[in-house]
Amino acid sequence: MPEIRSAGSLGDRMAEDLRGRIVRGEVPDGERLVEDVLAEEYDVSRGPVRDALRQLAAEQLVEIRRGKAYARTIGHSEIEDLYALRTALEPVAMTLAARNATAQDWAEAEDLTLQMTRSADERSWTSFAEADLRFHALFYRASRSPRLEAVWNLYQPTFRVMIQLTTAQDDDLHPSAASHTTMLRDLRSGDVDRVLIQLEEHLAGSKNRMLAAIQG
Repeated sequence: MPEIRSAGSLGDRMAEDLRGRIVRGEVPDGERLVEDVLAEEYDVSRGPVRDALRQLAAEQLVEIRRGKAYARTIGHSEIEDLYALRTALEPVAMTLAARNATAQDWAEAEDLTLQMTRSADERSWTSFAEADLRFHALFYRASRSPRLEAVWNLYQPTFRVMIQLTTAQDDDLHPSAASHTTMLRDLRSGDVDRVLIQLEEHLAGSKNRMLAAIQG
């Protein structure tokens, strides 16, 4: 039985585990996800299974056809699509955050860059990936645009798995930590144009590492 350790409802926890398996390619594309089989595999009732499948369908990692669920794995075109979405949204979030972020937001962002540096020192890819995700998520929140944040929140779980995979491609995490530190410094100083150039390079590198991860 898969181990489910995160907090939240059974459906949320099951969705998290299945999401990781789908994004990492452990579930073949188009494989039918049978409720009874999943309920037995995860030792849960069919209710949490349905909740998990609905959640993953909203994230487009599961396709529902005639009441049956099928896995949709992350391939080249899906990666291009997801990063195109993020490349469109995140510059807007950063620009708005530069105007609307509070002192508490800036302090939290600073703490996250310090966490990334510590994780790089400790060679902890897991904690680095989590701090990385929270850093970027913070600017969607600091944008003070509920609709922008809502779109990010829909795909954030998928990007969490992707960031874990891309972080694992780096032998040394210090350059990435330094990049985040520089972006934060320039954003706080109001040099948004410079930040957007850095962000474009950052996301392009992340996309390339994700492509390498699925091809490896």
